[in-house]
Amino acid sequence: MAIDFNTALDTKVDDVEPPKKLPQGTYVVVVSKPPQQAKVNDEWEKIVFPVKIVSATDSVDPKELEEFGDLANASIRGIEFMFPANGDASKPLFYMTRFLKEHLQVDSSDNPSVKELLARAINHQCLATVEWRPNPNNPEDVFVEIRRTAPIE
Repeated sequence: MAIDFNTALDTKVDDVEPPKKLPQGTYVVVVSKPPQQAKVNDEWEKIVFPVKIVSATDSVDPKELEEFGDLANASIRGIEFMFPANGDASKPLFYMTRFLKEHLQVDSSDNPSVKELLARAINHQCLATVEWRPNPNNPEDVFVEIRRTAPIE
């Protein structure tokens, strides 16, 4: 159940529960909004593909999925590609272009620019493998991350 910020502040301390973690495994995801470019710091920029979960594959434990609840309420960070702000961007550009063409299967038959291909990514789907990673600064906290993507066969 989602609650807004002001309502959340009225919650009694003893009633605050840890957030449920999306079970590990592979999901079908869809790019839900246009990819966003963001500056990380003076050395790095990133392009983030916001995604929503469409469904779970057989690799996700059904019992854990039932305990998690409705996937429509799942919150997950998008798929990110990091680029050096002032350096050789050829390697991340290759990986991102491969992701667009092969994993999301965005049509590139007319040889568009990468910027044009990015604009076409919305509503395209791929497989995304979700894994848990402990926070190195506080192992009690766990990050839920997309670690790999693949095309839907």
